[in-house]
Amino acid sequence: MKQQISVLLTILAICACNNDPIGRLEADGSNMKSANQILKMDGPERYLAFHEAIRTNYGQEHPNYAEGYRLTALFRAAREKTNNQRSARLPWIERGPGNVGGRTRGIWVDPADTTDHTVFVGSAGGGIWKTEDAGVTWKNLTPEFPNLATATIAGSQVNPQVIYAGTGEGFGASRNILGDGIWKTDDGGDSWQQLGSTAGKELISAVYRIIVNPGNENELLFCTLANPRLPGRGVSSNIFRSLDGGNTIESVYTSERAIQQIVADPENFNRLYATVNGRGVIRSNNGGNTWRYIYETTEFGRMEMSVSPVNSRHIYITAESNPPEDAPDQNTSHLIYSPNAGVNWYEVVAIDSDNAFGDWFNGQGWYDNTVATHPYDSLIVYVGGAGPILEISLESFDRQSASYLATMQPVTDGYGEYFFQYPDARSKGVHVDHHQLHLVAKDSATRSFYMIDANDGGVAFSKDGGATFI
Repeated sequence: MKQQISVLLTILAICACNNDPIGRLEADGSNMKSANQILKMDGPERYLAFHEAIRTNYGQEHPNYAEGYRLTALFRAAREKTNNQRSARLPWIERGPGNVGGRTRGIWVDPADTTDHTVFVGSAGGGIWKTEDAGVTWKNLTPEFPNLATATIAGSQVNPQVIYAGTGEGFGASRNILGDGIWKTDDGGDSWQQLGSTAGKELISAVYRIIVNPGNENELLFCTLANPRLPGRGVSSNIFRSLDGGNTIESVYTSERAIQQIVADPENFNRLYATVNGRGVIRSNNGGNTWRYIYETTEFGRMEMSVSPVNSRHIYITAESNPPEDAPDQNTSHLIYSPNAGVNWYEVVAIDSDNAFGDWFNGQGWYDNTVATHPYDSLIVYVGGAGPILEISLESFDRQSASYLATMQPVTDGYGEYFFQYPDARSKGVHVDHHQLHLVAKDSATRSFYMIDANDGGVAFSKDGGATFI
């Protein structure tokens, strides 16, 4: 019995040693100091730093893989794949699950489908998916992508066959995945090609957002995150532009802070806005040639923006703030509004305490943050964070506080935070971590619209403006 206990303790000790990632990584003695330093770092850059360290050969400062090495390895594996006699006797057939969602950030609705039931989405760890029946069934379009971290997806109204998908996440969570540039399809998603202009570029370790000119499928802009361990990493983010469908790209703006969203005026693609984490909002009036700040702030970190589709002078920002150490329960969720295309900005607050908005970010606005303006009313906006989706309606301007007063109605209430104010509020089966709200106008007479929510649980689809979801 004592001998058995001794053997068991020995096995447990060996397992404990093997669970040390640095011990496994440094078995050949390479980069021991670098890896140990990485473990001591504090911040969202740790994953990028660790990923670079395990790809760096001993004696070198950075990885030196050739451009497109992932695709090269994928094609080599496909060529060398063999079907031996033993595997032929054990055929495998995929049985599912076939409709289980995961973290999703990107949404694009096919304008060629007049029912608006055809939707493409980008999932953080599962590639690009397509539904033709409003989310009832889904088809995986990229099962053999060498990189499945699809964070943004966009196309053009004039030619819906052309769609762009950006890879990599850069919002700070430990499970974020490095990207591999932008992929493009010109046949509606049947086949995809990597844009060589974006492949293997250390300035494009993650693509935050892509926008495409609705009248020209070859004109696109996108904002990116650079690898923070690059020499001269003070420039951490770029806005790139392409006028030839992605064959060539040029940087039109650089920042030492993350540019996490780029939005076009729905009435004029030459008027562009971008949010800069910890800095504010920049605007271009000439299609991205030049940019200037129209809203400067150091109070907020990540900011998401929505421009009203019916009155593009009305702009909304959902902004997250960090509470002070002596007041950790302080509200972190803020709604900022401009009634005049960014000339003036005002905070939107609850009209009374009985209708308080609450902290819809729940301290996670750096990760869960989305906003969308009502497709028929520029004074109604929808916000999502970590918990609810809220409908906020502007009512009046308070000159004394220089803020707009508004009422609120929860669309979903995943954590039951609003139960006492709104006993009928429910989760409606929608996951609590919201990443993108996409509203599709359906009937102006009845003001009906679709609400599509990309979240940590996949995609929630509502055909009745958020009353019910599937």
